[in-house]
Amino acid sequence: MIDYDGRRFRKPGDTSGTVAVYHQDGDTVWAEVVGGEVRRVQLAGTRQPDGTLHLGYTIVLPSG
Repeated sequence: MIDYDGRRFRKPGDTSGTVAVYHQDGDTVWAEVVGGEVRRVQLAGTRQPDGTLHLGYTIVLPSG
């Protein structure tokens, strides 16, 4: 079973420094995104028994 708590993800080849730090409590998963060219990100969802994530998110870019 994959545990996403504390894992850090970034887009391959991204040089902007944007990093998503994931947290997990049971099957609930959420993330904080820091750095790069985003003003704010809200991301939350659930982890399925096979490790698949079902997530919803909103992103506020510098342009608003």
